[in-house]
Amino acid sequence: KSQNPNPQQQNPQPQAPQQFIMTQPMMRFQNQLKRYQQDILEYEYPDWHEAALAHIPVDKLVERANKCIAEPPVGTKPLSFKDELLKQLLAWFKHEFFKWVNQPDCDYCGSATQGIGGAHPNSSEIPFRPGHVELYRCNTCHQVTRFPRYNDPKKLLETRRGRCGEWAQCFTLCARALGYEVRLAHDWTDHIWTEVYSDSQKRWLHCDSCENSMDAPLLYEAGWGKKLNWVIAVSSNEIVDVTQRYTHKYSEVLTRRHAIPEKWLEDVIAKMNAELYPHLSPQVQATLAKRKLVEEAEFKANREGGKKKEEVKEEEKDGRISGSVEWRAQRGELGDLTKTLEAEEKQKEVKK
Repeated sequence: KSQNPNPQQQNPQPQAPQQFIMTQPMMRFQNQLKRYQQDILEYEYPDWHEAALAHIPVDKLVERANKCIAEPPVGTKPLSFKDELLKQLLAWFKHEFFKWVNQPDCDYCGSATQGIGGAHPNSSEIPFRPGHVELYRCNTCHQVTRFPRYNDPKKLLETRRGRCGEWAQCFTLCARALGYEVRLAHDWTDHIWTEVYSDSQKRWLHCDSCENSMDAPLLYEAGWGKKLNWVIAVSSNEIVDVTQRYTHKYSEVLTRRHAIPEKWLEDVIAKMNAELYPHLSPQVQATLAKRKLVEEAEFKANREGGKKKEEVKEEEKDGRISGSVEWRAQRGELGDLTKTLEAEEKQKEVKK
C-alpha cells in the first residue's frame, strides 16, 4: 500500500462548531433577534394590508409619481415607476400622514405637557404591545396624559404618531401593503428604519420615513455622526447583518462590536435563517440566494475600500431633522448645524 510521504499533510478533518460561553449581552441580543423575527410576520397579514390601503391615497401617489417621471427635477434621472411611487409614499407619510411626538399635548384640554415618568400598560393598551408608557402632566389643567409607545403597526394607522419606532413600523406596513418587499432595519445605537427591495435596481434601498430619506445609507454615520455597531435587517424570509451598508469605516465599527463575538452572531443568524428557509418555496429560496450574492459583493466592496469621503452624497451629510432640537442635540445627532438647517428647509419645500 502507498503511504503518505508527509505524515503531517493528512486530509483536513471537519472542525467542530466553535463553542461559546453565553454572556448576558449575547442572550439579550439573541432574544431581541427572535422577537424581531416573530414580529415581522405580522406584516404579511392580508387584513393588515387592507387596513393600510384604506388610509393610503394610492391614486394621488400614482399621479404624483407619473408627474415626476415625466418631469424629473433638473439634473436627475427619472426613477422606475415603482421606485418613484416609493419616494412619493415616503413624502406623503412624512408630511401628510404621521406626526412626530416630542411630548404629547394634554388629552383633556390640548395644552402643553411635561414628562413625569412612566407607568405599566393598562388593560386597554396591552393588546397593542406598548414597549412602555410615558406619563405627562398638563401645564394648564394638571391632568396626566398617557403616551403608550405602541409596537402594533395596525394600531399605529389609527394613532398616527410616535417617534422613530412607530414611524418605521407603520411605514413598513404601508409599503408592504402596496406590494413592496420590506425589511425592518434595527440599529443597535437606537434607531429603526425600512429597507425596500428595488426590482429595477436589483438591490435593497434604505428608506427612513422620519427623514423622508431614500437611498442615503451613510446618512447616520456621515450626517448624524452616529458611532454604529450593529444594524440587523429582518424580513419574513430572512435576517441579515447589513451593518456594512451603512458605514464606510467598517474596521472602526468592528472595534465597537466586541461584546458580541462575530462568529457567534454569524452562526445565530444562519441558524435562524435555516429554520425559515424550509417554509419558503423553491422559487423564493432561489431568489434569496441570488440577492445574497449581490448583497455580499456590496458588503465586500465596502470592507475592502468602501466609499471615500468625497463620494458621500450631499443628502448623506445632513444632520437629523426629526425631533426637537434639544432632543437631537442631547443624542449628538444634529451633525453640521448649517447642513441640518438646510435639510429642514428642503423638507418644508417638499411639504408645500
